[in-house]
Amino acid sequence: MQVDEIRGVDSGRLLRNLIEKELICLSGKSDLPGKPSLYKTSQKFLQVFGLDSLRDLPSQEEIQELLTDIKSEENLHSVSEKLASSEDNSTNYEEDEKENKRIKDVLKSLPLSVEFLEEEKKQDNKTEIEEKAIQSDSRK
Repeated sequence: MQVDEIRGVDSGRLLRNLIEKELICLSGKSDLPGKPSLYKTSQKFLQVFGLDSLRDLPSQEEIQELLTDIKSEENLHSVSEKLASSEDNSTNYEEDEKENKRIKDVLKSLPLSVEFLEEEKKQDNKTEIEEKAIQSDSRK
């Protein structure tokens, strides 16, 4: 799967989440061996991110510039290399959940007041409250 090759980890759960949120959809099957699925962005993707078309997305060069401006302990390239070189390239549920939470946190910080994002925030808050209640009950 090309997405896995780019990310260096299994992307199945991430793709399922994007499909569930109707941000991507199946667009057919490839002619490559094994007939892997092909995906495309949906109309909802454009609406959520305030785009008229995919041409409005930043180019790879612009993305690279943005990434170099990000200040963190490790740059994304070194993280990708560590993940790709680890003995076990498959991710577990906990790692996927951490990545999903990180993505949600980034989405929450975006200055967009799109109905979709507002609903996601409400759902996240509800989920957090439920998780805290479960943890509280289990401690008793």
